[in-house]
Amino acid sequence: MGGSLRNAFFWSAVENLGLQAIQFVISVTLARLLSPQDFGLVGMLAIFLAIATIFSDAGLSLALVQRKEISRDDETSVFLLNVAAAFAFVLLLWALSPAVASFYRQPILKPMLRVSALATVVASAGMVHSTLLNRQLAFRRSALISAPSAVIAGSVGIFMAWRGYGVWSLIGQGLALEISRTTLLWVSLPWRPVGRFCWSSIRAMWGYSSKLLASSLLNSTFENIYPAVIGRFYPPAAVGDFTRANGLQWLPVRTTMGIVMRVTFPVLARLQHDHELMKAALRKMIRVVAAGFFPVMTGLSAAAWALVTALLTPKWHGCVRYLQVLCFAGLLYPLHSFHLNVLMAGGRSDLFLRLEVIKKLLVVVMLVVTTPLGVYAMTWGILGISLLCYYINTHYTRKILGYTFREQAADTVPYLLISVSSGAAAWSASLASVAGPWARLAVQALAGAGVYALGVAIFRRSLYADVLRVAREMLAKYVGRRSA
Repeated sequence: MGGSLRNAFFWSAVENLGLQAIQFVISVTLARLLSPQDFGLVGMLAIFLAIATIFSDAGLSLALVQRKEISRDDETSVFLLNVAAAFAFVLLLWALSPAVASFYRQPILKPMLRVSALATVVASAGMVHSTLLNRQLAFRRSALISAPSAVIAGSVGIFMAWRGYGVWSLIGQGLALEISRTTLLWVSLPWRPVGRFCWSSIRAMWGYSSKLLASSLLNSTFENIYPAVIGRFYPPAAVGDFTRANGLQWLPVRTTMGIVMRVTFPVLARLQHDHELMKAALRKMIRVVAAGFFPVMTGLSAAAWALVTALLTPKWHGCVRYLQVLCFAGLLYPLHSFHLNVLMAGGRSDLFLRLEVIKKLLVVVMLVVTTPLGVYAMTWGILGISLLCYYINTHYTRKILGYTFREQAADTVPYLLISVSSGAAAWSASLASVAGPWARLAVQALAGAGVYALGVAIFRRSLYADVLRVAREMLAKYVGRRSA
């Protein structure tokens, strides 16, 4: 188990880090070529496309991963249902597109939504292929699919932006991503839908997947509800600034959560009948992620102005103060995922759904309170919700595994204190008289990294023992593969 877990983490990390690096370069290039308003218009549609994607999957992908044994009929049934649901929701979005454009008072959203919806159908044809790769922990093969797809899609988007297509560059990028990714999945993976469609297969998974469908629908809707609400009450440029800030803080979050969700879920699912082993594995994973992730988020908040100015140019200064707050909200997101994975791996999608409903009610209350106060107040509301949700998400972990608050604090608070100290050092360095945003960013990075490295050196035999051991094992595996 230990070797397969390290191997899975290694290749999942390679895929996620490589993919996020590619997407970061593409995103920065597009941000320099396009305007906040272009990104704002796309952000208004995110909630509709996310809902279509969730319904086309119906929670069945995770059900295939969670089940101990699956048949050809199970796989084919899920595939055909995914594609049929995607077609149905594309037709629905086409019909709703005039109402969406009228709601936002932006006529261009009608054709944008119709074209964007086509990507949902294309993506549905590769869902089972991707699920089977995750089930097998075949992240090396997945990495060799994701990276080329991102490069192809990014090239399409950048070329269109350079040629003056404006907001359609982002639509073209999204469609090209799904076409290239699905094509590579079919070419590289020999699986084909050769079984029969059986309602009995769907029914056997529906008790688990239906609750995940409801949970995912709630989660995805509320992840995208802020751009939707901002777009209704504020100009498209405000949506663009918010989505850009959210995108920058989500870059490290998405990378980390991609590794966490894809690796920990199948691993914890295998340990679901041994709570002691599950708890030990969970604590180790949390310590490793906290040690690497916390300093990134505090440093990103401290260096927000220099980073935005250097990478995106001053036209994006409106997103800086949003980014500074959102980084602290995002700091907790991987921890949320860890605790929720315990429920999903144990087959308790009912409890997962219950928690999601409670948390989304809190989001509605916070939106009602903060929306009239402005977009900046809404970002502080997101931070408050993140703190409340952490307490809620840990309820069943404490109950099922006996993972107490004292143990959780021991696994996270020391890394948080060291990370905040390094972030404070980076922010203090910004006060120095340095010419140019790149020089300022370099000074801040050196100051923050120096303080954090000092913390690692002092506590390497206690707090960072697991982290350094895992790092050495991954490095040895990588060196071994290169030498072989």
